[in-house]
Amino acid sequence: MNNVQKYIKKYKISLDNGALYEYNIRKSKIVKLFEVIMQTISDTIEKFLLDHFVNEELELSRNELADFFGCVPSQINYVISTRFTLDRGYVVDSQRGGGGFVKITRVPFDDNFRQIIFDKIGDKLDYHTARQLIDTLYQNKEINKDQYQCIISAIEPKALKTPIRVEDDIRAKILKNILTNIYKNK
Repeated sequence: MNNVQKYIKKYKISLDNGALYEYNIRKSKIVKLFEVIMQTISDTIEKFLLDHFVNEELELSRNELADFFGCVPSQINYVISTRFTLDRGYVVDSQRGGGGFVKITRVPFDDNFRQIIFDKIGDKLDYHTARQLIDTLYQNKEINKDQYQCIISAIEPKALKTPIRVEDDIRAKILKNILTNIYKNK
C-alpha cells in the first residue's frame, strides 16, 4: 500500500470519478492529496505512453486512453501538452473529434532540430523552459554531465540576480552562446 492509499484510508477519503470527498479532514489537506493523486496519474500516463512508442512514433485515441486510465480526456491532454513538448524532443499532431486522435513523434537530434531549439529560445527564455531544454539535451546525450551542470549554474535565477524583465533576455543570450560553442565543436 503506497502513501496515497494509506492517507486515503487513514482519513476515510473516497475517490469517485476523480472527485474527492472529505470526511473529518481540513480542505487544505484534500487539495494537497488531490495534487498528489493527479501527479501520480500524470506520471503513470506518461510512462505508459513512453513504453508504447514504435519506431519513434505513437498513435492513440484520447478517449480510449482516458477510459483505460479511468480519467477524463482533458487529463490525457494535460499530460501530452506538458510532457511531450518540442522542448523535450517531441512533435504532437492532434485531431479533435472522432475519439481525439493524437500522433506523437520523437524528433531526432540533428542540425534541423538544433535550429528549432535556437528558434524556441528566441530573445527571451524563462528558467522553467530553459531547464526543460537543457534536460532534454542531456537525456539525449547532446551534452555531457559537466556541460549540463555548467549550463544550469549559468542560467539559474540566483546566478543572474537581475530584475525579472531583463533576466529572461540575458538567460536566452547565455544559453544561445553556450550551445553555439558546444555545437561548433561537434
